[in-house]
This record gives sequence, C-alpha cells and structure tokens, in this order.
Amino acid sequence: MIQYEIIRSARRKTVVIEVHRDQSVKVRAPLKVSEREIERLIKQKSQWINHQQLRQACLPQKETPPGFEDGSAHYFLGQEYPLRWTPGVFRSSLIDGELCIPFPDRKSETHAEHHVKHWYRQQAHKLFSERIDHWMQQMDHWGVARPELKLRFMKRYWGSCSSKGVITLNVHLLKVPMPLLDYVVTHELSHLKEMNHSPAFYTWQASLVPDWKQRREELKTWECRVLL
Repeated sequence: MIQYEIIRSARRKTVVIEVHRDQSVKVRAPLKVSEREIERLIKQKSQWINHQQLRQACLPQKETPPGFEDGSAHYFLGQEYPLRWTPGVFRSSLIDGELCIPFPDRKSETHAEHHVKHWYRQQAHKLFSERIDHWMQQMDHWGVARPELKLRFMKRYWGSCSSKGVITLNVHLLKVPMPLLDYVVTHELSHLKEMNHSPAFYTWQASLVPDWKQRREELKTWECRVLL
C-alpha cells in the first residue's frame, strides 16, 4: 500500500501527485475532491508511482542541513566555507576563506542563523542584480523590459517568472557555482519572451547559454546539497 500525504488548497483545480527525492508521495488536491477519489487515483497510478520512487532512490539523496555552530560548513558559489563566530566583527563577511559573523553576547545558533541568512540575502541581491544586468545586455535586441527582482529562501524551486515580469530567485542559488547560477537566471529571463517551456522558449535560452542542458543536469546534483 502506497503511503501518501494529502495537501489541500482552495485555489487548486486539479489533483497532482508528487514523488520526492526521499520517495515520499504528496497529493495536492482541491478542497472538493474526496479522499475516496484520491485513493482511487493513487491505485490507478501505483505503477507510475513505484517507478518514480525507484528513480528518485537512484538520485543523490539530500544531505543533512548544516547547523550554525562555530566551524559548520556553508556553501558560496560552489565552495565550502567554515563559519566563524568572530569577536570584533560588526557585520558578516568572507575573511581569509572563512565566513565570519559577529560573536554573540550569548552563544546562540539562532543568532548565528540570523546573521548568516542576512549575509546571504545581501550577497544574493547584489550578485543576482549584476547577473541580470549582464544578461539583459545580451538580450538587448529581444525588446523586453528589465524585470523586477524578488528574493526568497525556497526548498523546492530555484526561481520563477510571473506574467507581470517579476523574477523571483531562490537565495540558496547563491551557493551553487556561477555557471549554474547563470543557467537559472537565463532560464527565468527567457520566460520574458515565452511564458512556457515550448521549443521556442528553449531556442531563446540556447541563444544565451548553448550548453543549458548540461548545466541543468549539473544543477540537479546541487539540489540535495542546498535545497534543504
């Protein structure tokens, strides 16, 4: 018997079955769909679900999320840096190969987490804006406006682009190597021309990043490291 979790939403109109990296199964369903209907759908899709669970089991599994104690390791642009609670430091920064944060009055991982996330968000806003500016120059002939940038810490998605031209990027993207970061940025920028994943969309992206398929595969290995 397949075990699954039901997640209901008043805004959802269809039932979607998700099989995650840890082989867990989540069913996203509208409020009006009964549990009996969901159970019947799970039975119908049992072969597909089992196949997806085997497929997910063969992929790299998620690592244990890093803590925020002194000496814990954190990624930045593909490299690991030890976290240091440093007396005399007034704001977080990379110093001599270490991510140094202000030493708290009381040793608190909550305090450290606040400083680390604040530092990541600051760096993300600066770097993501720079990369968008860089790629917008390459897209000058596309005839699209520079998008508004929003930042979020997300566990499932690297980014998104709304129909209103707002690009949301995952702050965790700052932790992957630059070529993979650029893959995500160009992917979302290409949605300014095509709000879908049609062949035309990938033609636009390939004009910016010809090896986007390779970068997409490499990015999958980072999901289990930083989307925790």
